[in-house]
Amino acid sequence: MSGKIPPDAVFSLVCERCDAGMEIETYEQALDEGWTDISYEPDLPSANFIGLCPDCRRAEES
Repeated sequence: MSGKIPPDAVFSLVCERCDAGMEIETYEQALDEGWTDISYEPDLPSANFIGLCPDCRRAEES
């Protein structure tokens, strides 16, 4: 994960290409489910982290 993450940062995740991610509760869960490119982005309006969900990653690789 990139960036300095404050110890009290809540993990909330959104995909950079679609609206997926709000059901993910932890960084470890995101990795287990196949998310990649996760970074801390505290200025996002709806989440503190952004990444690439497994569905969008597969579409990108096709």
